[in-house]
This record gives sequence, C-alpha cells and structure tokens, in this order.
Amino acid sequence: MLLRKSSLICCVLLAGANVFAAGPRIDITAQLIGYDLVQATGAPSENTELPRITVRAGSEGIIEVSRDFKYGQHGFRRLAHLGIRMPVYVQMGEDGKLRFLLRAELCERQDPADPTSAVLKMTTSFDGQALPGKPRIIQVTTPNGKQATLQITFTPR
Repeated sequence: MLLRKSSLICCVLLAGANVFAAGPRIDITAQLIGYDLVQATGAPSENTELPRITVRAGSEGIIEVSRDFKYGQHGFRRLAHLGIRMPVYVQMGEDGKLRFLLRAELCERQDPADPTSAVLKMTTSFDGQALPGKPRIIQVTTPNGKQATLQITFTPR
C-alpha cells in the first residue's frame, strides 16, 4: 500500500513538473534612465542597467537594485527598500506576442544626510504587450514627482 501511494505521488509530481516546464523561458533585461540609484548603490547612476532575470512564461520574477533602510515612525520600526523593486509577470500569447504586467517601485529618502527625513515612495503599474526581443519604453514616476524612463526587453529562449 505504501509503495502504491509513493508511486502515485511521484506520478502526480512528474505530471505537474511537465505542466510547469511547458512554458518557454524568457530573459528580461531592463535599463532605468533618468533616475539616480545612488541611495541603493552608493554611486551616482543616472543610467542604470538593471539585473537580468529569467522567468517561465506564465510566471513572475522580480528585478531589484535596493538597499534596506530601517527607520522609526511614531514609535514603530519600518523597513524601506531604497532604490527600485520591480515585480514582472510575463505571459506568451499564441500569436507570439508577450503580455506583461509590472509594478516599478522607486523609493528614496528625501534627504539622505538627515536621519529623520521622510522616506518617499512612488509606484508605477503597467499592463502592456511587447514583441520578443524589441525594447519597450515605459515612463515611470519618481518619488519627487519627475519622470524617468524604463526600457525593458523580453527575449524568449
């Protein structure tokens, strides 16, 4: 009886693995232009190539260049991720086009020299389509209300 249950569990796991392995892998590369990630990296960076990630079609990955910053507010301890955190969900259509959702979160301290300065965060959500291998340009809003450019490319393997 134990052998049958083990065999059944293995069959279910292998069948599930085949479902997940069915989608193509997609390389995601991105560049952030016009926003200084100095608070995350320690060096000025108005034009930053973000880390490349690879995801399966139908799944989500996160692109991140950030530094954790702990601060107090009204007796509570909070954690901010200074820099950029960007979850990206990608799905491939039957027509070969890629549909994606992303949420670019930019976070910075208003005055890095002042330990009591405010932590500012701005989130830009985007739902769009892209052609494989072709850069897609997206305008994102920065915490200080300006615009930066996100150039993102999806390349199936």
